[in-house]
Amino acid sequence: MFNETLYLLDAYAWASDFSVLCIFFALAVKNQKVSSSLITMSIIAIIGGIMLQYAPLLLANTNPDYTTIIRIAWYIGFALMYTIATAALFYAHKACRVEYRFLAKLTIIAFFMLAMLQLSRFTERYFWGSDYLQPIYKYGVIGINTGVTTMELIIAVMAVYLHFSKKEVNREIWQI
Repeated sequence: MFNETLYLLDAYAWASDFSVLCIFFALAVKNQKVSSSLITMSIIAIIGGIMLQYAPLLLANTNPDYTTIIRIAWYIGFALMYTIATAALFYAHKACRVEYRFLAKLTIIAFFMLAMLQLSRFTERYFWGSDYLQPIYKYGVIGINTGVTTMELIIAVMAVYLHFSKKEVNREIWQI
């Protein structure tokens, strides 16, 4: 029951990520300029879509003989995806010669924390055979993902408002 709810929450978060990506893409097209937020949301949407397919693939195999292999693939796989996404953020910003803005910095911190949660949980379960970090892992992943998704939505709404505002404001701020 909890896994289905978590998967549904992840699917809604990915739909939200993709919607925010579309907003930043529209702003980039209108301004003819690539922003840090566009780069960040592109990577978040891509990695989120991959993870959305990866989790059910692992959970589909319920054979108890493969439990250890599935755990290794789960924890190490997600930690590796977060690490690759962080590296992609760095390289994409460098390749586009774009300065890191708030959303990119928040995402890098979130990916680092999520990777550390994955590796900590893996170490605890695989090497120590304990379950003490289970609540921290469970609610930490949900909390971090919910927090980042909420900030993405707030930043997107703020960027659109500032972009179309009639007031004298710095129009470059939409690159937040």
